[in-house]
Amino acid sequence: MSYGDQDFLEERHRSFETPEKVIFDLVEKATGKKATARNRIVAGFDNEVYSVKVSDGKEYITRVRRFGEVTFHQEAWAIEQSKAKGVPVPQILLMDNIEQDGKKLEVMVTDKFDGVPLYDKLKTLSESDLHKILFDAGSILGKINGIPVDGFYMRHEDGSWDFPSWERMMETAIKERGAEKDRILKNGFSEEEFDFMIKGLERYKNEFPNQQPVLCHGDYLPEHIFINENNEVIGIIDFGMSQGGQKIHDLAFFSMEWPSIDMKPLKDGYVTQTNLPDQFDAELNFCKLGLEMGHLAYQTQISNTKGAGFIAKQLRATLEALKA
Repeated sequence: MSYGDQDFLEERHRSFETPEKVIFDLVEKATGKKATARNRIVAGFDNEVYSVKVSDGKEYITRVRRFGEVTFHQEAWAIEQSKAKGVPVPQILLMDNIEQDGKKLEVMVTDKFDGVPLYDKLKTLSESDLHKILFDAGSILGKINGIPVDGFYMRHEDGSWDFPSWERMMETAIKERGAEKDRILKNGFSEEEFDFMIKGLERYKNEFPNQQPVLCHGDYLPEHIFINENNEVIGIIDFGMSQGGQKIHDLAFFSMEWPSIDMKPLKDGYVTQTNLPDQFDAELNFCKLGLEMGHLAYQTQISNTKGAGFIAKQLRATLEALKA
């Protein structure tokens, strides 16, 4: 995340750790090779993640689901759907469960891309190289968002979805954002501004009806876009927030998290695979409104002061754009 607070993440991750032997046993079960070393990766809110080296020097990724709404089975489904459309995704080698501290935890072992996250090179890339990478990333996102699904928000193991229609999903979202009023006002917004936000969500529901949900990655950011030494996109990771939704969702999420990045090359690549919404700018801002309200309430709830401050600034900018 552009507002990532590493101290906050490290403190969050210090509250749990899977024993090394358990992680090694999982990797050996998945690969048939002896695990020799592990390196913990502290980079996200929901999963405990390790890069594990085996006897032949190759490394694999082991993830233990600690938080989050999307199960690894749902994530695996989204990965396989994307793979079928030519999206470069990790190969899933093992899906399993472990018991720890009286809790049953999901585990996933995958191969590891040889490159690095785009995030790691953002400060050193030339403008032309960054634009090329974003164009390619946009094309890949277009493939993901070109996959029609049968419902909105989270998919369940029986194939059903949380919401059968756009209207039902938005009605629930409006109710939930309304219940988070105190957390949002805590960040310096007035009663009048909050009323404007809720009315904005009502407008979004009514003015941008969605009859065909598509697969959304849910967390399509530079942290999850892997590139090689030639600045080619070689992999997309972490479908842990995948969901059924409107095409604008992933682009709005990217814009919310990385307002400093020019989205034009991302959009240019996107349209090589699927179309953009007709009223792109308006729909982008309405979608960001809902995302920012929800994320601001969440960052406030978990006491991530830096994250809440960043999102509050973004939300204020979105309000100004909607009022213009």
